[in-house]
Amino acid sequence: MSVIILLLALGALLFFVETFAVGGIWGIAGAVLCLWAVWLSNAEYGIFGAVIASVLSVFFAFSAFAVWLWVVPKTSLGRKMYLNTSQDGHAPRVDNAAMLGRTGLALTVMVPTGKVEIDGASYDARCESSHIEKGEKVKVVGADSFVLKVEKI
Repeated sequence: MSVIILLLALGALLFFVETFAVGGIWGIAGAVLCLWAVWLSNAEYGIFGAVIASVLSVFFAFSAFAVWLWVVPKTSLGRKMYLNTSQDGHAPRVDNAAMLGRTGLALTVMVPTGKVEIDGASYDARCESSHIEKGEKVKVVGADSFVLKVEKI
């Protein structure tokens, strides 16, 4: 009986380890230990013992998951690992309207998109003409939240 209890306890411990050391091997090892405990229970106590060991194995697996969901986040380690702020899902709006009329250099070939450097900062840009070669001077003629619209000077 003590071997069966030890196997179930080790299986439960490995299920818990699997919740934070993800990779599958810990969960598989826990399942193997629990199956071994079920097999030993069946050999010693018959089908009734095997059913009890099976129920305990499933209970331990779900308990490990529940501990990870509801207990660990309340510990000091859990507070360091979990996200504590909410995200609204929106990208920050950048006011590129202030860039209108500024000049800079094309950092990449723009056919039609690429990178430009204006006042020492790099920006994503789209040329309004056919293409702009790297190193050519550009002027900002339009802007939206994510891209500057430029043309060759």
